[in-house]
Amino acid sequence: MQSVAMKGLFRRYVATIAGLVSVSVLTVGSILALYHYSQDQQRAHEVQTAEARAASASIDAYLRDIEAVLRSLSSRLSEGAAAGREAQARDFRDALKFEPAILNIRSLDSNFLETNFVSRVDADRIESHTSQSGIRQLLEHCSLPFCYGPTFIRDQTEPFVTVAVNGDQHGEYLAAEISVRFIDDVLARLSIGKSGRAYVVDLQGHMLAHPDLRTLLRNSDVSRLPQVRAVRTALAQGRPELPSVWGESPDGGTVFSSATRIAGPDWLLYIEQPAAEVMRTVETTIGVTMLVLALGIVAAFLASLLLARRLAKPILLLRDGAQRLGSGDLSAKIEIESRDEIQSVATAFNGMADSLRTLYESLESKVLARTRDLAQANEQITTQARELSVLNCKLGVQLEELNVKREAADRASAAKTRFVAAASHDLRQPMHAVGLLVGILAERQISPEISSLLSKIQHSVSALENLFETLLDISRLDAGIVTPQLICVSLDSLLQSVELAHWQAAADKGLTLRVHRPRTLVHTDSALLLSMLGNLVSNAIRYTERGHIDVFCRKSEQFVTVYVCDTGIGIPAAELEFIFEEFYQLSDTNRARGQGLGLGLAIVRRTAELLGYGLSARSSMSAGSVFGIRLPIATADQFRQMLPVSVGAQDSLLSGAFIVVVDDDQESCFATEAIFRSWRCHVIAGSCGAEVRRELSQHLRQPDLIVADYWLGNGETGLEIIQDLRRDAEMPIPAIILTADHDVARAVVAQAHDIVFLQKPANAQRIRRVVMDLIPQLANVEPQAVSSE
Repeated sequence: MQSVAMKGLFRRYVATIAGLVSVSVLTVGSILALYHYSQDQQRAHEVQTAEARAASASIDAYLRDIEAVLRSLSSRLSEGAAAGREAQARDFRDALKFEPAILNIRSLDSNFLETNFVSRVDADRIESHTSQSGIRQLLEHCSLPFCYGPTFIRDQTEPFVTVAVNGDQHGEYLAAEISVRFIDDVLARLSIGKSGRAYVVDLQGHMLAHPDLRTLLRNSDVSRLPQVRAVRTALAQGRPELPSVWGESPDGGTVFSSATRIAGPDWLLYIEQPAAEVMRTVETTIGVTMLVLALGIVAAFLASLLLARRLAKPILLLRDGAQRLGSGDLSAKIEIESRDEIQSVATAFNGMADSLRTLYESLESKVLARTRDLAQANEQITTQARELSVLNCKLGVQLEELNVKREAADRASAAKTRFVAAASHDLRQPMHAVGLLVGILAERQISPEISSLLSKIQHSVSALENLFETLLDISRLDAGIVTPQLICVSLDSLLQSVELAHWQAAADKGLTLRVHRPRTLVHTDSALLLSMLGNLVSNAIRYTERGHIDVFCRKSEQFVTVYVCDTGIGIPAAELEFIFEEFYQLSDTNRARGQGLGLGLAIVRRTAELLGYGLSARSSMSAGSVFGIRLPIATADQFRQMLPVSVGAQDSLLSGAFIVVVDDDQESCFATEAIFRSWRCHVIAGSCGAEVRRELSQHLRQPDLIVADYWLGNGETGLEIIQDLRRDAEMPIPAIILTADHDVARAVVAQAHDIVFLQKPANAQRIRRVVMDLIPQLANVEPQAVSSE
């Protein structure tokens, strides 16, 4: 019987353990293989896509250079025809010297007969009048500015492509043959794993470039490859992203391939890696899984044999004892001396029998005890429910009190908002007029002495406008709706504005304001940074009774830190972490009385958080304080992107532009009209829509730009007038709302109607920058004659 039991246990153990080991190993191995397959494929896709995009950008940039040369030659075709074909040929030769990839250039008349031909390898021809039907067909089937023809192999060694400049603006066409060998250089520089390769194919499936010239000459048509067919299917379906798929290499073998488009000639760049390289991790995982599976099965066989030998006899004894206990013989004992877990089970069975006997004897007494405990618990729960009801009533009363306090706070916040809006609107109008009039006066021919004085006034007015704008808009900082306008700013000029705005206040207190101005460009929002520095300097002057205030800079590799240092009263260490909170003043109320509401440093902190700048502060009592702002230094690319158009060039672009100004404030309307007239614009101005439409009825020309205040008399708004004028003209006339209203809802509505929202006060430079953003709609139209008024 023991032998039969051992054989049965052995078979079950072998089947169970081997099955568990196999399922576990195969499951883990399959999961790991699938995971590595997905990861390897995703990693290959990311690497190939990144390399493809970089190579595509390089090829596209090179083609853009060639297109720029051809565009320049095309724009001078009519001039070359007038100056003579020899002069035109000289221009063609200069282009060949400038761009080595161009093999030859030819010009054609309107009948596509060759009028001029310059080549690196063939003899030049002038007025040969040979027909170029291939270029005619290329241009007839292409509507792009630059039309790329099919690739052809010249002398069986080098691929070329024909490029024709579309459009018949001068009665002549331009075409050139360009070597695509430069693409091979780009492809050769790519590093795609250990053995990845790249090649370029046109939309018809003809290979244009390959690092191996033999492959290019042998496999010119690759349209049959699976990856090429998949990409062509994606393009036909209009999918925005090209797929990465398994395919076949032009040289043979399975590869994983990704593709991207080269925008100009609409070519396709393919990057591929062999399957063995991409799937190396998967193959390793499968091999390890098979090895572990074999070892696991062997271990399962040995473990099953050992367990069956050791467990057969004790299990039979355990079975007999359990049967006796099951029949109700609680005094029966199971005697097993195996010194292992089975002996523990037997001991547990014996203990269970003793426990059952004891439990049976004490069951009735325990039931009575539990009943008493339940009664006590029920009484306690009832008492707690009554207490919770009382607490709930108290909580309801407190919530009502909190609602009353919240409503009072909401009313106070609404009153504050109305006050800020009213003060902003009433103060912005005169400030806007002052800024514009100072800008007009600055453009007049005046004496050097007055010019120097006016420059200082203009700096002060500009600083006052920026500070006023930021102080009134602290609620916008709270709401998170302020959008920084990042440009390249001269730190020297900006610190000069700070100095001009505050030197008099320092002098009035007998203090020395020393500003060290480095010649450094920073990438920032000039108005927000000026507000931050102005608040720090004003705060230093306010709390300094004697000594001096220094503004200086420390530069690192990519950053410059502007420090504001004073010899003032200092800040206690316990209060240093609270000074950037709203309405916080130092604990000495006698000293703080009359020193403002404590918003300056709060504005500095919120503005620094908005711009992402580091802000530091340290102080010593009776020794002074130092505040620092860490700014990013402008890069060369940022400087080139932000190079301003000269004022003279801007005025020449604005000269003759037809401007409509609508403002019911006479001073503001006069200043706005005057600044546009100083830029040699034709301006009509009015205080309402009827007056402007009456003036426009005397003109045949439609306005180039509308500048309107938001709130006008008689319930009119500038938005309504702009919409009416656009509707009358049946065209989206560019428009600016120039208003003292700082309500965010107005800006959102204006942007929804494609209207620039500009808040007063705005100086002449700021208005010019905004108008110049609309120059693409104004400068491309020649000034038209305006009918007499």
